[in-house]
Amino acid sequence: MNEKVDYDRTAFLENFADHLIIPAFDDFNSRVEALDAAVVTFSNEPTVSNLEQLQVTLKNAWLGYQYVAYLEVGPSADLFFRDEVNIFPADTALINTKIASQDYVFTGGSNNDVKGFPAIDYLVNGTAENNAEIVAYYSDTQNGSLRLTYLQEVTDELVTIANTINDAWPAYRDTFVNNLGTDIGSSTGIMVNEFNKQFDLRLKNGKIGIPSGVKSLERTNPDKVECFYGAYSKDLALASVRAAKEIFNGNYYGVGTEGTGYDDYLDALGAEVEGVDLSTAINDEIQNSIDKISAIDQSIQVEAESFNAEGDLVLAYNALQAVIPLIKVDMPSAMSVTIAFQDNDGD
Repeated sequence: MNEKVDYDRTAFLENFADHLIIPAFDDFNSRVEALDAAVVTFSNEPTVSNLEQLQVTLKNAWLGYQYVAYLEVGPSADLFFRDEVNIFPADTALINTKIASQDYVFTGGSNNDVKGFPAIDYLVNGTAENNAEIVAYYSDTQNGSLRLTYLQEVTDELVTIANTINDAWPAYRDTFVNNLGTDIGSSTGIMVNEFNKQFDLRLKNGKIGIPSGVKSLERTNPDKVECFYGAYSKDLALASVRAAKEIFNGNYYGVGTEGTGYDDYLDALGAEVEGVDLSTAINDEIQNSIDKISAIDQSIQVEAESFNAEGDLVLAYNALQAVIPLIKVDMPSAMSVTIAFQDNDGD
């Protein structure tokens, strides 16, 4: 369908590169560097006050990640960004083994769940019952220094990843903009796939579906939520779905100014679903997902303690699921993009 429309994909890609991707990774880099500075401060002086500041900077960086997670293309794809920084839940037993053996090797898939945000969440929020006890954990004369070293090493790796992506994207920008077309290897094809993968697998399934029990035959998994120890999984899920809406509409990162997004692309193609503009249908369903996640009354951990077919988590999952056929079937079809992954979810 889109081959009959003289759509300016260059302007579309330029907006993504200049006003979404590059500024978003720059901001993410700043948040991660602030996290690293807080880790250094805490390592030099393990106090409750410094721990509280560290916990704040962790949450800020993790919230920033929710946006860039949709943008695994180019330099971030080269680093397998999402797998490197946000595989949850963390393997706490293996983390403790690595601390004891002073093993700071984080390469390879077998190490994905001992690093990144979930590992730092465990280290700064979950190693004891309260902050005073967490400080004591790191002040221990026998093992405290090993624990602090592991915390610093994990954070340093996160900084390296953020720095690498942030430094590489401006140089990659023209390659991205000039990679026209809609095939799987094109910039548009990659972005549509990664947008779907993050929304479908990481947001709908990972953040909501698996904990709620919807994805596991009504067996809930409160221990498999994102940010299990910090207990702000709802905030992260909400940030993720809000980011999806911003990105879909091509809004400038952190500014809100409307740019050329998927919505404009679909409008130019005249894409409709059941007599409604496809862009409007997608926006409406994403907004409904925002509303349903916002309505979750308690933390996702608490909500996931028992299965409730009419509960807030299942309602949120159903709202997210309603988005999937629109963005994974109708949108790619209109744009002549092939979706290259499957989740066997009956989309």
